[in-house]
Amino acid sequence: MQDRSSVIAIVVILAICCLGAYVAVTGYFNTRPPDATSATPGIQATPLVINLPTDPPAATKPPLALAHTVTPLPVPSPLGALRTITAAVTVQAPPATIRPTNVPATATNAAVPACAGFAFCAQTGSPDATIAPTGADCPRNYVWGRVVDNLGKGIPGRKIAFMDPIGTNVTVETKGPPDSPGAYNIPAPAGAWIVWLVDGSGNRVSPQVTVNMPASFLGGTICPSRVDFVQQK
Repeated sequence: MQDRSSVIAIVVILAICCLGAYVAVTGYFNTRPPDATSATPGIQATPLVINLPTDPPAATKPPLALAHTVTPLPVPSPLGALRTITAAVTVQAPPATIRPTNVPATATNAAVPACAGFAFCAQTGSPDATIAPTGADCPRNYVWGRVVDNLGKGIPGRKIAFMDPIGTNVTVETKGPPDSPGAYNIPAPAGAWIVWLVDGSGNRVSPQVTVNMPASFLGGTICPSRVDFVQQK
């Protein structure tokens, strides 16, 4: 009986010791902060990455090609110092003078040479609507005039030779009644014309006269396209 009581006492003492140990261990763990890793076993934290917007990088521009620079040469100034030419000066020629084509012609348009040694002399004349063709006193585009004797009387049937600006030689005869006796006219566009008087055999009996036919004639006391041939005394 006594042995049985001893066993029960020992069991009670062991139970009390185990309970005290349990209380002590429990109090110890309750005083420590829980470990985040051990508290949630099997779960791995994923780091959160936040991309903040930034300005896009500036585009890289290709390097500019350097223009070829001409270094101006220094020139000595009148004072002996060096002066650098920094600007080019362009000198423009004055505009060419444009001569009008419709200008009053003068007597120099018909070059009348000396008549020494010839039977007829050449001379210029004034505008005359009774002799000139087309009814104008000094028509444009005609070389015209008269062949007269030493008394001023017209001589019909005399031959006038002429050369046009391209070098063609032609002859025409002076007129008789009902036209003004001794009158002649040659259609002549603008250019240089040469006229002279020839005999029946084609021999020259007057000097050759060059007529620079103007494009137009604006009037005056001299008709540049008129050439008369006057017999010498």
